[in-house]
Amino acid sequence: MRMRGLKAFILFVMTIALSLSVTNTVFANDTLEDAIAQIVAGRDKEISAGKGNHYTKAIEELQKELSSYKTASTATNPDARLINIDGTTNILNSSDQIDLKNKANAKLQDAKAKTLEDVGKTKSVDEVKNDINNMLKEDFNVSADVTKASEALDGFKDTVGIIVGVLAYIVIIGMGLITALDVCYIVIPVFRSFYIDSAESGNRITGKTGKNGEAKLRWVSDDAVYAVKVATVEEGKSPIKVYLFKRIGAYIIVAIVLFMLLTGNMQIFVNIALDFVSGIIEQLQEMAQ
Repeated sequence: MRMRGLKAFILFVMTIALSLSVTNTVFANDTLEDAIAQIVAGRDKEISAGKGNHYTKAIEELQKELSSYKTASTATNPDARLINIDGTTNILNSSDQIDLKNKANAKLQDAKAKTLEDVGKTKSVDEVKNDINNMLKEDFNVSADVTKASEALDGFKDTVGIIVGVLAYIVIIGMGLITALDVCYIVIPVFRSFYIDSAESGNRITGKTGKNGEAKLRWVSDDAVYAVKVATVEEGKSPIKVYLFKRIGAYIIVAIVLFMLLTGNMQIFVNIALDFVSGIIEQLQEMAQ
């Protein structure tokens, strides 16, 4: 029983002390003008220091509060008077003045507490990450404007189309010519002997000099030369089969290039690349969290 009585007494004392502290906080200023003046002074310090906005928000909120009261008539309310909060004015009766004074004192104490909290506050790693994220995504948004870029390049579409068409012809004719010469080199011994002798004699059309001074064939691929050597060393092996096996990768690449040039369908390959890059970025984001 004594312990319960002691606990009740302590709780009663704490309640009274808390009530007195709240009362002293709320009614820290005797007049509404004193509270407003302190908030305005705090706002001016924030502006001059270039940081903080707690007092500024308090001013803005009090201005809204002041405007929300019904304007009193000085004729019927002798205690009514004009209240001015940084340019926002209204005539309030005595009860509204007291109510606004309580709100002003509460906002003043809140602004003081938040300002003191900011002074000793150290940002956590997550807060720094959020600041950087906001800076890059919101304050420094440099995402590509493809619509305007397309409009700017609209006049070059015909020219680009012609260039792409010419490139397609060059790829087709070049690949066809090289393949024809390769086949002639492989299956026609007379043509092969003539071509090699011409290149070794210094003819620039059929040959060129390598870095080591050795003559190399021009227009005939290394795959064709390799196929003939393999068939010569390994009897019974078809040089055409060796050549096709070596050349199949080049034909596939040429087919893909022609498909891209003639159809203009780059999206398939772009999507594959984007999916690959997206997977890497997702893994990096998970590691950064």
